[in-house]
Amino acid sequence: MNNSSLTLISHHLCPFVQRAAIALLENNITFQRININRQDKPNWLLSISPTGKVPLLKVLDSFQKENFLFESVAFCKYIEETYTLKDTEYLH
Repeated sequence: MNNSSLTLISHHLCPFVQRAAIALLENNITFQRININRQDKPNWLLSISPTGKVPLLKVLDSFQKENFLFESVAFCKYIEETYTLKDTEYLH
């Protein structure tokens, strides 16, 4: 298990999960991935997401508090604003 502050909660066939995973991988961001069974959703998932939909992105803040992002477009925006821009700010 890695010590990443990001965990992608996913299902291996979901295209929206793939969008989020590609954004993370393309930006060389370390993350953990947890695949769930959509036919037998775990209770912990339902306690986080009442709809039980994936993907979810768990983000640990600097105090190790869990925050969750829903929707792959929001993940991509978060990645862009949090990781990508930091790496290129010195160019401006």
